[in-house]
Amino acid sequence: MIRSCVLIAPVLLLACIGCDGGDGETTASRDRIGEHLVAQSNCIACHRASDAVRDRIGSIQAPLLNRVGERLAPAAMREFILQPHAVRGRNRMPNLLHGLPDVQRERYADDIVQYLQTLGGPFQAAPVQVMPGVAEHGRRIWDRIGCFACHEDMDIARLAGQTSLESMESFLLDPLASHPSGAMPSMGLDPSEAHALAAWLLRMQSDADSLEEKPGLLVEVHSIDREIAPGDLRSSDPVDVFVSPQVGIGPMVGADDFALKMLGSLLVPESGRWSFRLSSDDGSWLWIDGDPVVANAGVHSVQSRDGMIELDKGVHAIEVLYFELGGGEELELEWRGPGVDAYLPVPPGAFRSQQITYIPPQSGLAGDRAAISRGERAFVGLGCASCHVPGIPGMAAPFSQLRSGRGCLEPEVPRGVPDYGFDDAARASLDAVFDDVRRLESPLPAAAAVDHAMLGLNCYACHVRDGIGGPSAELNPLFTSNADLGDQGRLPPNLSGVGNKLHEDWIDAVFDGASVRPAMQVRMPLFGSAVDGLASLLHDADAVAGDDISPPFSIEDAEVGHRLVGADGFKCIECHSFAGYPSLGEPGVDLSSTVERIRPGWFRRYMLDPVEISPGTRMPSYFTSEQPIFPDVLEGDAQRQIDAIWSYLSLEASMPLPAGLEHAVDSYRLSPSDEPIVFAAFMEGVGPRAIAVGYPERAHVAWDAEHDRLALIWRGDFMDARGTWHQRAGVVDRPAGTDVIEPPPGPAVGVLSDPRQAWPLDSGMGLGMRLDSDGVPRFRTRQGGLVIEEHAVAKLRQGGSRIRRILQVESDEFVPGVHLRAAVGSRIVEIEAGRYSIDDDLEIIVLAGDGLIRSLGSVQELLVPIRLRRSGPDSDSWIGSVEVEVAW
Repeated sequence: MIRSCVLIAPVLLLACIGCDGGDGETTASRDRIGEHLVAQSNCIACHRASDAVRDRIGSIQAPLLNRVGERLAPAAMREFILQPHAVRGRNRMPNLLHGLPDVQRERYADDIVQYLQTLGGPFQAAPVQVMPGVAEHGRRIWDRIGCFACHEDMDIARLAGQTSLESMESFLLDPLASHPSGAMPSMGLDPSEAHALAAWLLRMQSDADSLEEKPGLLVEVHSIDREIAPGDLRSSDPVDVFVSPQVGIGPMVGADDFALKMLGSLLVPESGRWSFRLSSDDGSWLWIDGDPVVANAGVHSVQSRDGMIELDKGVHAIEVLYFELGGGEELELEWRGPGVDAYLPVPPGAFRSQQITYIPPQSGLAGDRAAISRGERAFVGLGCASCHVPGIPGMAAPFSQLRSGRGCLEPEVPRGVPDYGFDDAARASLDAVFDDVRRLESPLPAAAAVDHAMLGLNCYACHVRDGIGGPSAELNPLFTSNADLGDQGRLPPNLSGVGNKLHEDWIDAVFDGASVRPAMQVRMPLFGSAVDGLASLLHDADAVAGDDISPPFSIEDAEVGHRLVGADGFKCIECHSFAGYPSLGEPGVDLSSTVERIRPGWFRRYMLDPVEISPGTRMPSYFTSEQPIFPDVLEGDAQRQIDAIWSYLSLEASMPLPAGLEHAVDSYRLSPSDEPIVFAAFMEGVGPRAIAVGYPERAHVAWDAEHDRLALIWRGDFMDARGTWHQRAGVVDRPAGTDVIEPPPGPAVGVLSDPRQAWPLDSGMGLGMRLDSDGVPRFRTRQGGLVIEEHAVAKLRQGGSRIRRILQVESDEFVPGVHLRAAVGSRIVEIEAGRYSIDDDLEIIVLAGDGLIRSLGSVQELLVPIRLRRSGPDSDSWIGSVEVEVAW
């Protein structure tokens, strides 16, 4: 069920649903403003309604108060209870104490606050040290991810008196824990972003005169994609900020593609000539008092460079710049000078940085048992629990008995009745609802239900749909991009017809945080369960019959599509990434995800005339001319050429790179082109004797030569050889691609004398590897009296390449009970003859032989019997074979 979420004033609702985005006449949606106000005011919390009404209206769950005592300062809670509309003008929290004498109102408020303090409290907050620049980093996050779209008029001074920095951080990390209906959605912040954003929001708690010297260096973390030099980070915003006790990698151990900028002071114990040694993998630089001391530039394994400088005793400004692209990472600063005869690490006590003190509101009040008891009774008796505690039934008249102009809707709300502060326009809209409340028993049509949900979620603040909504003229320029892609690269997408453009599963994935727009800075909020069912409604409202039918797939068409997207075709590589490889120009959408996201019918129409489908797009129109651009390709037929591109894109992560893009590949990245690549490495998940085999079809395997078994299978990129080629100590290589799966542990082939016998896990004896005429390695192993030879080949298929395992078994005598263990899982199901699903994650297709599912406790195994036969009429040797294909 879709539930309305963001609290929007009636005037904003009227503006939102204007047919031209807010400045013109309103559409028929205006008639449903009352329904949105019913949802936002949570009327059905007090007035019991039928399931049909609940499904149509939805309702915003008021904030859960189970931890409110630790989140909010007592004074803030008291002010909110006494003046809910003054504290937050858009708030739909009713004034429950209006009409009472001031003394009685204040007594109620004090008692309720005493009770609320017991829910996770009392509020206790101590001053917190924050590094300079963190709040400014938070401001950049606020602007970048689009917080301004919903929060135009944040009362910063009042906010500073409501909570602590720690509580604000916790709230920003998981706002849905307090607001399960999505009134405040999650923005997918990591802890450092939440800390910086909290520092920005609560900046009125800080005092510019409270700067103090604290141990450690201020460290900025920057994301990079290439080797850097001094000055390259001047226009870069940090993605994280932390304090490090000394020069080092800190929490970035194991990470790649980042730079560190360390700032602070260095306490020099004695005057004289000081030598500094900077050791790093990759590059690094050292400045003291702005003077360059050490330059250890470039991409390299661990190496040291020395520098010398005359320094007086006392405090000196220090800056260290470091970057890491791949493989291992190391950073250390040593010194030698007066009183330090040999190079030693500069100790933590020598580093200082300035920090600012944040002073939170006053802590909780002393508990008063009598007041707490009175407050709990008031909380229930006034009806607070009906909104704030799920499952508490409402105590007011049933929803079906409500009438216009009465109770909450009277111009002068009677004492004892909740006062929502409705103005004349809001009351008129609500009166229209209750003049015919029975119509709410019928569900809204899909298109109207989508509009209802988008209004409630405030989607129209960022998105346009059917000519409604979108950023205001004032806010539009605030949306930014990190590339020159025009409005498509910075503004949230137009949602007109999106239920026909995108697969329903992909819309749900977007609601869960999936994104394919690398240049766009604004983030899609995560609304949790508030968007349950919205993808289905969008599909029902927009889907065009037949648009989900894909053109027939063939390898030949995929090869034509491969040519058309490359440098000798439509040059899609100039704007679009492919399978993780960046475009030659601006960073457009990665086309390897197209088939997963886009419905084929929409894709055809868009390719035929992109400007008609998406006005303002920078996508060129290749097929609108009467004269085809490539008349010799598929007879110049536009529809066939588009279908060929679709076939190529349907290879997804396994798609071979288009011509013109493979030349831009990192020189350390191994990328098979015409024949397989065999690469020996120390691989994570395999061991020190791994043999990785990469195929041009972009599906790959790794063989564990120590235990003689197929150990890994993956798709996409093959291997990054940086660590191996630089011979970095302790570096463990990993598959460079995605979708990594692990075949069952132990030997692939075993002999079972009893159906209940556990699979034998003893490793065999390796007999080496040979390359066949196609350059494919064949691995031979002796397992008891059996000699097994296994090799793998990659097969292009729609949806991604598959790996075919081919095993041959030889023996000097007949051996019964020989099996291949093809898969292990908790649930194995035969989908159709010879095709098996393993835990809904992968499939095994048995091409030669019959599969057998057996259960051993809670584990199931897919076995394929290998029947031995004589190799010839008079031969004393026995042979058998089996082939299975792995699809995932």
